[in-house]
Amino acid sequence: MGRMLLQSAANYPVETFVMENDAECPAAHLCHHFTRGNITNYEDVYNFGKGLDAVTIEIESVNADALEQLEKEGVKVYPRPNALRTIKNKILQKQFYKDHEVPTSDFVITQNASELNDLVHFLPAVHKLGMGGYDGRGVQVMQTKEQISLGFDAPAVLEKMVTIKKELAIIVAVNNKGETVLFPAVDMMFDQRLNLLEYQISPAEVPEKVLWKQRLLL
Repeated sequence: MGRMLLQSAANYPVETFVMENDAECPAAHLCHHFTRGNITNYEDVYNFGKGLDAVTIEIESVNADALEQLEKEGVKVYPRPNALRTIKNKILQKQFYKDHEVPTSDFVITQNASELNDLVHFLPAVHKLGMGGYDGRGVQVMQTKEQISLGFDAPAVLEKMVTIKKELAIIVAVNNKGETVLFPAVDMMFDQRLNLLEYQISPAEVPEKVLWKQRLLL
């Protein structure tokens, strides 16, 4: 994604900077300036961003405290650090949906694995680690009570499994003036064994009235 961002940035008169722990990462060869550093480390993130006009991220595991400090010092950070704290924590995500009446599947917050023993009636469900899960990691599907033991012994969300025809994703961009742009919806095609996104179909193969409904929800 970082490489794709740089490819688009090439159409504009901007100077690009990238920080990553791998000097051979896909984005390293397209930016103007590359810095090797750990995105979870406060000092690395802060020192990288303090001389820049704007900073954005490829993955939500970036140190949010450093981004927050950069924002206080006048660096434009996208997405905002306060939003990032919600994005990177599935427990806060689900609570945000509930508080703002955003339609979502039923869920229960669990603090440890032993709590799952009292939630057999909630199955089938999916147990998702609150922090640290991505690309299928930190996700455990539980269909029966025998699979309860597969749950995580850490703060997590037990989310009721729902039947769907397909999953769609859409990117919403908002500028500093509050103007909103919707990008074309895509079909999310998953590897059912790994619980991992395998590829996307763009544009999504759905009736126009479905896209209208999705836009109205946003």
